[in-house]
Amino acid sequence: MVAVVSARFLRRLLVLTVFVFPVLTVTGFCYPDRFEYLHDYRQKYETLNYRVKRGDTIWDILKALGLMETNREFLNFCKRLSGIRPGDNLIFYVRKSTGELEKIERLNHSSDSILKRVGERLVFYEVEKPVVVVREVIAGEIEDNLYNSSIRQGISPSVVLDLSDIFASDIDFNTDLRRGDRFVVYLERYARSGKYLGKPKVLAARMVVRGKKYEAFYFETKKGHGSYYDTDGNSMERLFLKAPLQYRRISSYFTERRFHPILKIYRPHHGIDYAAPIGTPISALGDGVVEFVGWRGGFGRFIVIRHNKIYKTSYGHLSRFARGLRVGKRVKKGQVIGYVGASGLATGPHLDFRFYKNGKPINYLKTRWPHAHSIPKSMLAVYREICQRYVSMLDNGEKRFFAKSASKRCSQASSSSTAQKAL
Repeated sequence: MVAVVSARFLRRLLVLTVFVFPVLTVTGFCYPDRFEYLHDYRQKYETLNYRVKRGDTIWDILKALGLMETNREFLNFCKRLSGIRPGDNLIFYVRKSTGELEKIERLNHSSDSILKRVGERLVFYEVEKPVVVVREVIAGEIEDNLYNSSIRQGISPSVVLDLSDIFASDIDFNTDLRRGDRFVVYLERYARSGKYLGKPKVLAARMVVRGKKYEAFYFETKKGHGSYYDTDGNSMERLFLKAPLQYRRISSYFTERRFHPILKIYRPHHGIDYAAPIGTPISALGDGVVEFVGWRGGFGRFIVIRHNKIYKTSYGHLSRFARGLRVGKRVKKGQVIGYVGASGLATGPHLDFRFYKNGKPINYLKTRWPHAHSIPKSMLAVYREICQRYVSMLDNGEKRFFAKSASKRCSQASSSSTAQKAL
């Protein structure tokens, strides 16, 4: 059984297990209330609690509790409980008058197993605990960088990495973000017995960067095979990454005339120099085949990747190559191929990155690449309906966050004003 609830409801949910018995009064007769029943039950039975530790078996536990000798008939059925795990809670119900076991309960986060005496028979049954789908919207504002700003709002590191991957083709998280930019994310995850299962999944996300809005929505074109698309149904994924590494700054741009700091002459620079610390991982810009790996003159340690018949990329001044990289090897977009260095003619650690179209270098920073794929036209109506629901959730979450932020600022301003008057 799967139910969908909000995270706010789940946090406030208090699970209390009680024995409930009817209270019904008829002339001359009355059923006992539950307190009377519990009192009578406790008079008859003793409960022994045990938390399973590593290496425990059900037979060792029965022996340690002194229940082995008088409950031999339970041993044949205890194999049903042999799957106990560290952390499970076992409750033994023992009849006080005879020392006989009446019932054994095994409680864990996924199910409850019960072995109990019913008349002359022993009965075993298992109750699986329901899985709850939890959905919540979290919004925030960039104060320094996406990672720290997201963590402050309670977003997990795995979701931050997912966000950076989703928008990687549209936003350069190293240079594009500014203080005051906004983010909203609609998350889904599963929970059982108050504990989350697995990592959250991003259903929808919005980034507002320098006033421009970017949105992404999760959609499955085949069952179990989903991806992220924009409002028009185009894939958020493009043929190439926004940049081949996490860099500090661009130290040299694509130009026809640049003064070379070592050769002391002006000459064309048909690449982009990304300044970054030595050892910073460098990723393949897109899927392709390694065409060259080795030393090449002033470029030092150098890699060339051919992506298709039209495009290829090169990476120079590396400190070292990724293990196992060789000519003819296929690489995937985002796969680490080497590390930033200062080999060859270089004044400091950086990556000399070059992009070629039909053998000619072009300015990668000024090129807009097509989407990797789009939603089939036959599924667009369904997708747009889902998008409308997701957009509504993002809008509401954003409004709540900024209303709360405005209220907090007013409160702080009022407190500051009061403090100044007091002085």
